[in-house]
Amino acid sequence: MTVVATVLIGGFCATMFVRVAPGFGVDERELDPRLSDESIRRIREESQSRQQGPLESYIAYLAKASRGDLGFSRGFHRPVAELIAERFPRTARSAGAGLVGGWVCGLVLALVAAAFGHPALDFSAGAASALLLCLPSSVVALLLVVVFHSGGAGAVASIIALVIFPRVFRYARGILGRIAALPHVMQARAKGLNRVREISAHILRPALPSALALLGVSVSIAFGAAIPVEVICDSPGLGQLAWQAALKRDLPLLINITLLVTVLTGLSSLAADLDHHGSAARKGS
Repeated sequence: MTVVATVLIGGFCATMFVRVAPGFGVDERELDPRLSDESIRRIREESQSRQQGPLESYIAYLAKASRGDLGFSRGFHRPVAELIAERFPRTARSAGAGLVGGWVCGLVLALVAAAFGHPALDFSAGAASALLLCLPSSVVALLLVVVFHSGGAGAVASIIALVIFPRVFRYARGILGRIAALPHVMQARAKGLNRVREISAHILRPALPSALALLGVSVSIAFGAAIPVEVICDSPGLGQLAWQAALKRDLPLLINITLLVTVLTGLSSLAADLDHHGSAARKGS
């Protein structure tokens, strides 16, 4: 129920924000200098006659969406469902590759820093993660494009990995560091337990439930970062589509993209919560 309520509220908020934006309801044909005042007046009357209140238009949209009709994009002159189906796989691949890359780098460095405790490695990784946390994803994307003159899906995945890495590293470093300092882990190390077994059984395994809770949050972060990154890298994915829809004030397209991102965020958070509660129940039993 929480996910459904979040999706409905998110879609309605997107509708309201677009409707109160400056220039909403203005037809691009009004900017044509060849049209007479009478033609512009008729265009405005036609646009006003089609407009409904925010609540009425949102209810009408939900009724159509329940039948599989997501509306028609006036900015692209195509059905919204076709546009999303065409762009979403590219964004999903870029976000998925970025998630994997960011998680692998973050977990490996955090595990090495916690298990071996090398001060130079710990300091350098912490400084790099702190620097990346201070930079917005759009700034990271712009720097990489300017320095390496590259774009496309590969650049998008690399930038998303750089956005995910510092969050995973700092969170995992704190958890793994606390576990590595527990008395039974230090005792096992003092008794000469194999280092691989110590890391896998006594450090990594107890930290997995807490680390998986971050996975749901990182999914929403990855898709959120994809919007400015795909625009800067000129990657034709869902993020670039959302940006173009916002520029064209394409309300049907914006609502559907907002709902899709909200659904993905809600489902990933729900999966993380279920896994966390399941792990707690197993520990309690």
